[in-house]
Amino acid sequence: GALLLVAGAGLLVGLIMPHLSREWEAGEQHLVGRTTNLSVKLTGLVMLGIGICIMLFAPLLFDVVLQGKYSDGLGVLPWTLTGCVWFALHLVAQNYLWCAERARLATVPLAIGLVTNIGLNLVLLPLWGLLGAVVATACSTAICLAALLLLSRKFGMATDRGTWIVVASPLALTGSLAVAGGVWLLLIVACFKTYLLLDTQERDQLRRATLDLVAKVKPFFQRPSRKVVQV
Repeated sequence: GALLLVAGAGLLVGLIMPHLSREWEAGEQHLVGRTTNLSVKLTGLVMLGIGICIMLFAPLLFDVVLQGKYSDGLGVLPWTLTGCVWFALHLVAQNYLWCAERARLATVPLAIGLVTNIGLNLVLLPLWGLLGAVVATACSTAICLAALLLLSRKFGMATDRGTWIVVASPLALTGSLAVAGGVWLLLIVACFKTYLLLDTQERDQLRRATLDLVAKVKPFFQRPSRKVVQV
């Protein structure tokens, strides 16, 4: 289930990358930054919701389907999901540096995350065992994501308060299911009732994208009209 989050993010990257490249080549660099930032926010909200669903059905999978053979996996699942959501956001966010032809710089956050992961494993693995390894991986992924966003901002990508709120939100998965669900609902309400996460331009951009998607999908659900042949 956790790997599906990463796979989904990889699919999203493949879908939006051509559009971002076209906008960049057209001289709309600021639009690429805003689109990438909006993609990070929406991906974070969707991935958090999927993570909550996975946690909801995890006991059924581990206790009934797998008959309790992998109970340790259930114990570390919250941190595993958290790390996967952060990694999915990293995959989406790195699009900006790729479009800006800064692919080499995109490896700097990965190096930082690798060094952090090794250091945290040396400390947490002897203390907490498997949980320590999972926590170390998740925390190093978060640091890698933060470094990537800061580096992208230096080269012109738009990031704001809402970006960092969404980036921090996967931590709710490490609490109870009720806490994670409550945080997700608050974020969804904030998207439509306040300007805490999405500003006016982002709402307009999301509305246009939704209308375009509906216009493209609508013909597939319409019944072909029957022609009346008059004799």
